[in-house]
Amino acid sequence: MYFAESFRGCLVTSPEHYADRLSQLKLPTISDSTERELRMDTEDRASNSNANVVDIAQAKFELERWQAEEDIKLKLGELEIKREDIRLRNDELRIKEKELTRSKWSNPLMLAIVGLATTLLVSTVQSCSQAESNRNLERQRFESTLIQKTLELPTQEKSAERLKFLLQVGLIKDETGKIKYYVDNPTEIPLQGVTFSSSEVLTPDIKSGVEKSLAKFQRYLTGMGFDIAGRKITVNITSKAEVQANAFIEDIKGLPTLSLGPSVAKDETAILQQYALYILRSHRADLKVEDEEQHRALAALWWGLADYLNCSYRNDPVVGPILGPQLKLPYLRNLDNQLKFSEMDEHTSVYKAGETWGGALWELRDKLGQDLADKVFFDVWANVQRNDDAQRIVQRILDSDQSIESGKHAEEIRTVFTRRDLKL
Repeated sequence: MYFAESFRGCLVTSPEHYADRLSQLKLPTISDSTERELRMDTEDRASNSNANVVDIAQAKFELERWQAEEDIKLKLGELEIKREDIRLRNDELRIKEKELTRSKWSNPLMLAIVGLATTLLVSTVQSCSQAESNRNLERQRFESTLIQKTLELPTQEKSAERLKFLLQVGLIKDETGKIKYYVDNPTEIPLQGVTFSSSEVLTPDIKSGVEKSLAKFQRYLTGMGFDIAGRKITVNITSKAEVQANAFIEDIKGLPTLSLGPSVAKDETAILQQYALYILRSHRADLKVEDEEQHRALAALWWGLADYLNCSYRNDPVVGPILGPQLKLPYLRNLDNQLKFSEMDEHTSVYKAGETWGGALWELRDKLGQDLADKVFFDVWANVQRNDDAQRIVQRILDSDQSIESGKHAEEIRTVFTRRDLKL
């Protein structure tokens, strides 16, 4: 209050003024002891205050550190929670992806699309495979047709030349080298139109022997002018009792079949004679030569000419040197004979009548020579008619000689048949 009263109404305008006024005042004094006490108290309070400040600052620092640590822990916890949340979300996404994938494949529309695509793919693959197979098959058929037509040429030598040409231009393939072998070995070219029925008695030796005999005989016939192309026949080697000592051609399943016993198959003349009958009949199918009763002269000529072709090819007049003894005969027929036409009547077998004609033709072969005789007889067979009798057939022989040799051998021809009691 004193200080307040002392300063009341005083206006301090500057520090100097303040100091002057302060010196003018009569302030109470304080003793030294009291001053020390006051100073000590002040120092204690200052010390305590400093200590308290230090404690508060330390506490504040510890609190802030604890709060920072708690904040870090909280942040770490939050981070871990976020990580777990992310992991869970990832797991959920994977599950949803699996479910989505599963649902795609289990979706009926998707299954239908996949099924259609699979069907189209399989169909395309099958189509490509089938197309390739068809192309290969057509190629094989094309090559087979070319080879077949080549084998139907008149001679094996011409067939070999054609095969060589087809190989050179690439129209046929020869993966096994067999065609090249046939080109180098024309005589080994397979038979034209001859096949073999499977049989337990058909041995490789028998088959090889029949094939070689027929192959050479075919070359002879094509050289004369007979068309072998397309003349298909099956050879059947059988152990049936009725065929053991026989050889004949029969129709089996619409295909001419030459049936032989195993032992007869060793008689080349029996094989060639039956094959000659087949070729002559095929060459003039219009004649119907099997009708012996109505056209006896024509049927006799058919058998006689078949024997002649057989014997002329082999240059041997004997037919059936192996088959004959099985029938207790020295042979079946011999064209080196003097049989007469006057000895034939309506009861004479076609085989015997054929032997008479064969004998006359063989005799003419001896007088005209094989080449000319073969040409003349081929020409006669090409022009003979169903109603021709023996005299008319001889006249055709004379006409052929006239055409080929200007009638040079007319007298010899008449002499042969006149001596055999055929009135001309």
